[in-house]
Amino acid sequence: MFDYKHYVSVLRWKAAEKEALEKLSYKEKNFLTPLIELIMPQPSEFRVKEGDSERIKTPDELLNESIEKLKNKIPEIPEEILKYWGTDPVFIDLSLVDFSLRTNSLEQILLEGSSKGLYLIPVVTLASDSALKKITASHAQKNKQSICLRL
Repeated sequence: MFDYKHYVSVLRWKAAEKEALEKLSYKEKNFLTPLIELIMPQPSEFRVKEGDSERIKTPDELLNESIEKLKNKIPEIPEEILKYWGTDPVFIDLSLVDFSLRTNSLEQILLEGSSKGLYLIPVVTLASDSALKKITASHAQKNKQSICLRL
């Protein structure tokens, strides 16, 4: 795919990183392939009001809030990649996302990305579950694209 002069930048897909990619010239983009690590969003509030009192949210409440935020964000990811990076190859890694969301989220991103003409290269690790590996292999075979094994 590329040689030793090519740079793979690992990005957490936050606002500043998106804008930095958008500002790269076409010439600079030729020497770079971003690896986008999607991460769980932070909950908006750590406290909740109950009547006149306030309490700290439980870990389960915080996790559920993050999961819901990410579920709402996933459909926007392919459009953002197109806007900030374009259709050049990009690695997409969901290994930092809650286990319950990885498979469906990756499948949704790959499907929507393909319809937009994106060249998305899914990332798997040795610890990835079989469902994620199956989706990754199916996408690569169907679209004649690559897979990234991240060690």
